[in-house]
Amino acid sequence: MIRYQYKNRTLRFAIRRFITCLLAFYGGYYLNIPLMGETSYIGGLWAMISVLIVLQPNRKDAWQTALLRMMGTFIGAAAAALYLTFLPFHPIGMCVTISVTVLICGGFGVPNYARLACITIAIMMISSKIDPEISPHMNAILRFLESAIGTCIAVLATEIWPEEDPDLRKPGSLRVPLSDLGRKNNDGEKG
Repeated sequence: MIRYQYKNRTLRFAIRRFITCLLAFYGGYYLNIPLMGETSYIGGLWAMISVLIVLQPNRKDAWQTALLRMMGTFIGAAAAALYLTFLPFHPIGMCVTISVTVLICGGFGVPNYARLACITIAIMMISSKIDPEISPHMNAILRFLESAIGTCIAVLATEIWPEEDPDLRKPGSLRVPLSDLGRKNNDGEKG
Protein backbone atom coordinates (compact mmCIF):
# COMPACT_ATOMS: atom_id res chain seq x y z
CA MET A 1 0.00 0.00 0.00
CA ILE A 2 1.36 3.39 -0.96
CA ARG A 3 1.07 6.05 1.71
CA TYR A 4 1.54 9.73 0.95
CA GLN A 5 3.28 11.85 3.56
CA TYR A 6 3.35 15.58 3.11
CA LYS A 7 6.66 17.18 4.04
CA ASN A 8 7.62 20.85 3.95
CA ARG A 9 10.76 20.10 1.96
CA THR A 10 8.62 18.38 -0.69
CA LEU A 11 6.51 21.52 -1.06
CA ARG A 12 9.62 23.73 -1.21
CA PHE A 13 11.18 21.48 -3.86
CA ALA A 14 7.92 21.50 -5.88
CA ILE A 15 7.87 25.31 -5.74
CA ARG A 16 11.51 25.40 -6.88
CA ARG A 17 10.61 23.08 -9.77
CA PHE A 18 7.70 25.31 -10.79
CA ILE A 19 9.78 28.51 -10.76
CA THR A 20 12.84 27.05 -12.46
CA CYS A 21 10.85 25.18 -15.12
CA LEU A 22 8.89 28.30 -16.00
CA LEU A 23 12.04 30.46 -16.21
CA ALA A 24 13.89 27.86 -18.27
CA PHE A 25 10.98 27.29 -20.64
CA TYR A 26 10.64 30.98 -21.43
CA GLY A 27 14.42 31.42 -21.64
CA GLY A 28 14.75 28.66 -24.24
CA TYR A 29 11.60 29.74 -26.04
CA TYR A 30 12.63 33.38 -26.42
CA LEU A 31 16.16 32.40 -27.45
CA ASN A 32 14.66 30.60 -30.44
CA ILE A 33 11.86 32.94 -31.56
CA PRO A 34 14.02 35.04 -33.91
CA LEU A 35 15.36 31.91 -35.62
CA MET A 36 12.68 29.28 -35.48
CA GLY A 37 9.29 30.92 -34.98
CA GLU A 38 6.66 28.31 -34.06
CA THR A 39 9.17 25.52 -33.45
CA SER A 40 10.80 27.61 -30.73
CA TYR A 41 8.73 25.52 -28.31
CA ILE A 42 11.43 22.88 -28.77
CA GLY A 43 13.93 25.37 -27.32
CA GLY A 44 11.72 25.96 -24.31
CA LEU A 45 11.25 22.25 -23.82
CA TRP A 46 14.97 21.53 -24.09
CA ALA A 47 15.85 24.23 -21.53
CA MET A 48 13.16 22.92 -19.19
CA ILE A 49 14.47 19.36 -19.53
CA SER A 50 17.87 20.66 -18.39
CA VAL A 51 16.28 22.09 -15.25
CA LEU A 52 14.56 18.79 -14.56
CA ILE A 53 17.86 16.94 -14.92
CA VAL A 54 20.11 19.38 -13.05
CA LEU A 55 17.96 20.75 -10.21
CA GLN A 56 19.01 18.90 -7.07
CA PRO A 57 18.33 19.43 -3.37
CA ASN A 58 21.96 20.27 -2.59
CA ARG A 59 24.79 22.22 -4.19
CA LYS A 60 27.25 19.37 -4.66
CA ASP A 61 24.78 17.19 -6.55
CA ALA A 62 23.59 20.13 -8.66
CA TRP A 63 27.12 21.04 -9.75
CA GLN A 64 27.98 17.42 -10.56
CA THR A 65 24.81 16.99 -12.58
CA ALA A 66 25.38 20.34 -14.31
CA LEU A 67 28.81 19.21 -15.48
CA LEU A 68 27.34 15.95 -16.80
CA ARG A 69 24.56 17.84 -18.56
CA MET A 70 26.81 20.37 -20.25
CA MET A 71 29.52 17.91 -21.30
CA GLY A 72 26.97 15.36 -22.49
CA THR A 73 25.10 17.99 -24.46
CA PHE A 74 28.31 19.28 -26.01
CA ILE A 75 29.42 15.79 -27.07
CA GLY A 76 25.99 14.86 -28.42
CA ALA A 77 25.52 18.16 -30.26
CA ALA A 78 28.94 17.80 -31.89
CA ALA A 79 28.26 14.19 -32.91
CA ALA A 80 24.81 14.98 -34.34
CA ALA A 81 26.09 18.08 -36.17
CA LEU A 82 28.91 16.04 -37.70
CA TYR A 83 26.48 13.36 -38.91
CA LEU A 84 23.91 15.86 -40.21
CA THR A 85 26.57 17.85 -42.06
CA PHE A 86 27.19 14.89 -44.34
CA LEU A 87 24.01 12.79 -44.21
CA PRO A 88 20.27 13.45 -43.87
CA PHE A 89 18.27 12.15 -40.94
CA HIS A 90 17.57 8.44 -40.91
CA PRO A 91 16.65 6.30 -37.87
CA ILE A 92 19.49 3.87 -38.60
CA GLY A 93 21.98 6.73 -38.88
CA MET A 94 20.70 8.18 -35.61
CA CYS A 95 21.15 4.85 -33.82
CA VAL A 96 24.63 4.36 -35.33
CA THR A 97 25.62 7.85 -34.15
CA ILE A 98 24.30 7.05 -30.68
CA SER A 99 26.22 3.75 -30.56
CA VAL A 100 29.46 5.33 -31.77
CA THR A 101 29.08 8.09 -29.18
CA VAL A 102 28.67 5.50 -26.41
CA LEU A 103 31.85 3.75 -27.62
CA ILE A 104 33.79 7.02 -27.78
CA CYS A 105 32.65 8.17 -24.31
CA GLY A 106 33.48 4.74 -22.87
CA GLY A 107 36.85 4.68 -24.62
CA PHE A 108 37.80 8.06 -23.20
CA GLY A 109 36.73 6.97 -19.72
CA VAL A 110 33.71 9.25 -19.47
CA PRO A 111 30.79 6.82 -19.85
CA ASN A 112 28.53 9.02 -17.69
CA TYR A 113 28.49 11.65 -20.44
CA ALA A 114 27.10 9.14 -22.95
CA ARG A 115 23.53 9.09 -21.65
CA LEU A 116 23.01 12.83 -22.03
CA ALA A 117 25.01 12.90 -25.26
CA CYS A 118 22.68 10.28 -26.73
CA ILE A 119 19.59 12.21 -25.68
CA THR A 120 21.03 15.29 -27.39
CA ILE A 121 21.72 13.32 -30.56
CA ALA A 122 18.13 12.06 -30.66
CA ILE A 123 16.62 15.51 -30.05
CA MET A 124 18.87 17.16 -32.63
CA MET A 125 18.25 14.58 -35.28
CA ILE A 126 14.48 14.60 -34.81
CA SER A 127 14.38 18.41 -34.74
CA SER A 128 16.41 18.45 -37.99
CA LYS A 129 13.74 16.22 -39.55
CA ILE A 130 10.94 18.47 -38.30
CA ASP A 131 12.70 21.63 -39.53
CA PRO A 132 15.20 20.74 -42.27
CA GLU A 133 15.85 24.44 -42.95
CA ILE A 134 17.99 24.82 -39.82
CA SER A 135 21.64 24.03 -40.39
CA PRO A 136 23.26 21.26 -38.32
CA HIS A 137 25.68 23.76 -36.78
CA MET A 138 22.93 26.20 -35.78
CA ASN A 139 20.92 23.27 -34.41
CA ALA A 140 23.92 22.22 -32.29
CA ILE A 141 24.50 25.75 -31.04
CA LEU A 142 20.83 26.21 -30.12
CA ARG A 143 20.57 22.87 -28.30
CA PHE A 144 23.74 23.67 -26.34
CA LEU A 145 22.55 27.19 -25.45
CA GLU A 146 19.13 25.91 -24.40
CA SER A 147 20.80 23.33 -22.16
CA ALA A 148 23.04 26.04 -20.74
CA ILE A 149 20.03 28.24 -19.94
CA GLY A 150 18.26 25.46 -18.05
CA THR A 151 21.45 24.29 -16.36
CA CYS A 152 22.36 27.80 -15.17
CA ILE A 153 18.86 28.40 -13.84
CA ALA A 154 18.92 25.10 -11.93
CA VAL A 155 22.38 25.73 -10.44
CA LEU A 156 21.48 29.30 -9.49
CA ALA A 157 18.27 28.13 -7.83
CA THR A 158 20.22 25.56 -5.85
CA GLU A 159 22.83 28.14 -4.84
CA ILE A 160 20.22 30.71 -3.82
CA TRP A 161 17.74 28.28 -2.24
CA PRO A 162 19.45 25.02 -1.27
CA GLU A 163 17.54 22.33 0.54
CA GLU A 164 18.83 20.87 3.74
CA ASP A 165 20.13 17.32 3.36
CA PRO A 166 17.71 14.77 4.76
CA ASP A 167 18.81 13.04 7.91
CA LEU A 168 20.83 10.11 6.59
CA ARG A 169 19.67 7.79 9.38
CA LYS A 170 16.01 8.82 9.28
CA PRO A 171 13.60 6.14 7.97
CA GLY A 172 12.32 6.99 4.52
CA SER A 173 15.39 9.02 3.63
CA LEU A 174 16.35 8.74 -0.01
CA ARG A 175 20.04 9.04 0.73
CA VAL A 176 22.00 6.28 2.38
CA PRO A 177 25.74 6.58 2.93
CA LEU A 178 27.63 4.10 0.78
CA SER A 179 29.61 3.03 3.84
CA ASP A 180 26.36 1.72 5.39
CA LEU A 181 25.48 -0.56 2.48
CA GLY A 182 28.01 -3.27 3.36
CA ARG A 183 27.68 -3.09 7.16
CA LYS A 184 26.03 -5.79 9.18
CA ASN A 185 23.31 -4.82 11.62
CA ASN A 186 23.05 -6.05 15.22
CA ASP A 187 21.43 -9.31 14.09
CA GLY A 188 24.44 -10.16 11.90
CA GLU A 189 22.53 -9.50 8.67
CA LYS A 190 23.72 -7.11 6.01
CA GLY A 191 21.67 -3.97 6.08
